[in-house]
Amino acid sequence: MGSTAWTLAELRAHCCSCAKSHAWKQALAALTAQSHSLQLEAVALSATMTACNRASVWPITLELLQMAGQTGAATVVVYNGALTACDKGHQWQMALEILSALTQQDLQPSSISFGAALSACQRCGRWQEEKLKRRLLIDIQHNISQSAS
Repeated sequence: MGSTAWTLAELRAHCCSCAKSHAWKQALAALTAQSHSLQLEAVALSATMTACNRASVWPITLELLQMAGQTGAATVVVYNGALTACDKGHQWQMALEILSALTQQDLQPSSISFGAALSACQRCGRWQEEKLKRRLLIDIQHNISQSAS
């Protein structure tokens, strides 16, 4: 990588390539090194999170979510990466907290968001978690009312 500044497109491409090859350390190093010259954004963050999740280093994925929140780069896709990390790390409580934080940021959870949170709960035998069921029902009602209008 060297000390050369990259363009955003180069950073995205590098992080996506690292995600495909499970090279989370290289993706994280590039993202960190270039974050001083480029504003962090969802594609590079999400690709780095994918690389971390594939390598089962889920705590780093959660740190990346924090970084995204601090820089304004947190999107539903970035939150989904963190929810997937919770699933892989058997962190059902953290998954519910992240799902709640996503909605508090005025972002609309996707089916991937709910699926990852539900999977994290299932892995820990907590699939009947009341918070998740309530949130799912609210989202379903919201989607039905929007479809009707």
